Amino acid sequence: MKLIKKNLVLAVISSGFCSQAQPIITSQVGALTLVCPGAPIRYEINSSGSSFCQVNWTITDGSGSYQFGSTSTSSIIFISWDDRKPNKVTLQAVIQYFDPNGSGSCASPETITRTFTHVLRSVFGETITAGTLPAVPYCNTSAVNVLVNHMYIQNTGGIAEPPLAEVNNYQWILPTGWKEVGGASGTVYTNANAIAIEPINPSGNCSAGGNILVRGIAGLTSCAGLLVSQSYQKTIPLNRTPSFTISASGGYTGQQQCGQTTPVTFSVPAQSCASSYTWNFPSGWSGSSTSNSIVLTPSGGANVAGSITVTTSVNNGLCTLASPQFTISYSNPTLSISSGSPVCTTGSTFTLNNVPPGSSVSWQASPSSLFSSSSGSGASAFLTALSSKSSGAGDITFYVSNPGCNLNAIVPGSLWVGKPSGVITNPTGVPAVEANLGSWVVFWAIIT
Repeated sequence: MKLIKKNLVLAVISSGFCSQAQPIITSQVGALTLVCPGAPIRYEINSSGSSFCQVNWTITDGSGSYQFGSTSTSSIIFISWDDRKPNKVTLQAVIQYFDPNGSGSCASPETITRTFTHVLRSVFGETITAGTLPAVPYCNTSAVNVLVNHMYIQNTGGIAEPPLAEVNNYQWILPTGWKEVGGASGTVYTNANAIAIEPINPSGNCSAGGNILVRGIAGLTSCAGLLVSQSYQKTIPLNRTPSFTISASGGYTGQQQCGQTTPVTFSVPAQSCASSYTWNFPSGWSGSSTSNSIVLTPSGGANVAGSITVTTSVNNGLCTLASPQFTISYSNPTLSISSGSPVCTTGSTFTLNNVPPGSSVSWQASPSSLFSSSSGSGASAFLTALSSKSSGAGDITFYVSNPGCNLNAIVPGSLWVGKPSGVITNPTGVPAVEANLGSWVVFWAIIT
């Protein structure tokens, strides 16, 4: 048998004399006859006994592929349907009679077309229905029974009747870590619409949840097993409870900066069949607990980065339950300078912001000829102009070191010493205006 997915062209030459009888394409089965997938159905051109010089068939499938068999005459073909629904076929035959002049050649072609729709015994396109599987506690030691509704092979009770034949098998694809009770893992077949499963607990770790996939497999015994028909897969979520996921107090999300030392409480839902919990955390945190919660205090340094996990043994050591990681990320704060410019003889203060506790800070102002003191320590620098005549652009730079935070930063800033630079103008840009107000002389101006 050869598989044809779209079009089939078949040409056969036979002997005989032409006839002018109006031909028609007929089928072995009627339009309302049930068809077994895989069974060859005969189609032929009925031409009242006339024979043809040549016949070219074109077969268009409306919903999938099919197979065809060899022809017994030039006007007969056989099609074996697959199980896809609905199955509609349009048969087109280009026929040529023998030349009526007796030359032995073929006469001009004629085209005849007919469409057939067949009712199939199939479960293709169907989906098993099922209820929701309750969450399975980690402390559960009993088998988990999974039940779906019966699936029947469509049209086995007749066209207008409910189906009578149930699928031969149910295919179950089990999630990793689960197996049929007393049976295999992975893909399992049952004759019934139910299965009992249990956790494997691979390598001593408690089996997690996942998705169970199930579908009906119709061996089509009512069709002599000519073709296996499969339904769509149904997904049944298998969840474990309670969720063994770490949460943190106060909405803490794991974002840690240098100098933060505020304690945080981490916890997981308690397991009724567990007696002790083991917490693992980066070296930059301190704390101790054997319960399902722990208070951890960060050192404030870069060694707080990493992940926090917890494990516990359930059901007297039957398996070990491990939490997903709670990730701690670390970053240094953004350092910035609050400007005190311009610097006069009365002095101005420049402050470095967001300095982590425990940091060593020094500063340097340049050029030193503009300042009475050009260096010092601490996150605050008080600068004074060397004299009332000191004027010009300068810089201040803070140097920050905190080995515990892996922090070595240089933060530069610009400043001005003495009278501001710029052009004296009024709001219209015109040079300063002198106004004589009695004994006062006022200059209205903007200094930029």
